[in-house]
Amino acid sequence: MTTAATRILQARVQYPNGLDGQQLRDQNYGFLDYALRNTPLVINEDGRTQLENSWNKPDVEIPVMVHQVSSMTQGAMPCTGSDTPITTAMVTPTFDAFHNSFHMVPRESRRNMISYDEELARKVHEWEMGAALYIDQAVRDAIDTAKATTSSSNYWGGYFSVVGDAAQITQAQKKDGLVYMKNIFMEDQFSEINFDLVGSHSLNSEFAYWMNQGAQNGENLTWAYNGIRMYGAHSANVSTGANATGYMMVPGSMGIYGRVPDDYRNNNPAGTKEFSVYQSPTLGLPVMVIRDTACIDGQTVTGRAYDGATKQEIITMGVSFCTLSPYKGTRTNSGIKKLDIVP
Repeated sequence: MTTAATRILQARVQYPNGLDGQQLRDQNYGFLDYALRNTPLVINEDGRTQLENSWNKPDVEIPVMVHQVSSMTQGAMPCTGSDTPITTAMVTPTFDAFHNSFHMVPRESRRNMISYDEELARKVHEWEMGAALYIDQAVRDAIDTAKATTSSSNYWGGYFSVVGDAAQITQAQKKDGLVYMKNIFMEDQFSEINFDLVGSHSLNSEFAYWMNQGAQNGENLTWAYNGIRMYGAHSANVSTGANATGYMMVPGSMGIYGRVPDDYRNNNPAGTKEFSVYQSPTLGLPVMVIRDTACIDGQTVTGRAYDGATKQEIITMGVSFCTLSPYKGTRTNSGIKKLDIVP
């Protein structure tokens, strides 16, 4: 009697393991991270609440005051004077929205080395990675729109040439280039001592040597780089002809806000559809979730002829969000300065 029919044809290792660790690696969302950290600085808690609950209401309008400086009249004080009214304006946030779906078949998971929970967690995270990339790019574009187009400093267009509203920092200027950038901010009336520099990962290689000069080295440059936090983003666009591109920003230069309808908050069903909210740790925003079920031919999924009707779960996830940068008005020398490191 032969044992050929019972021979083990495949040896399989239990899942999970570390073999797919590099395959499943995530990326850096530097623009999204900056916006999430600075959101509380852009508008107060009351305004944020109104934005987050604005789905079934008219467009939210945020009141702002326009910068103006009173002109002085030389001479003694008169009995009467002229009125100098303030000028106000309204900012209306623009919301963007996106979604995507994936399916689950519980029957297939019951005879698979990857469990239902493992498959679901992976699909949710893959959705989050796509969503984070979408939002990161949206924040990048919003930051680029809100960047400074002028400056009161002679260094802007003097010490640094300016191309496409970006200061061009040459290799010879890298050593103390960010010191000059700090001075530009001060001349534009930003008295900050802390800055975020968010952009291409190549920024780190351009500045790493100078940023790591300490007291034990021949030259201590910590004074030049104190207060500057650098973050990389895979979404960053490097300007044509540049080695690296980034945005140097004062605190509170960009915020991001999400909103969901009451249907999702109240978990209201609609036929077979269930509504809920998922607080994504990756996005830092509320996610709208619709779970539905359908009856499908199990053979199309399992490949087994005896599999008939089976349950399929359809999960759709989406986000509605807006970005907000401080009102710029007539002051085009904003708190966001773009820079390129050029050869």
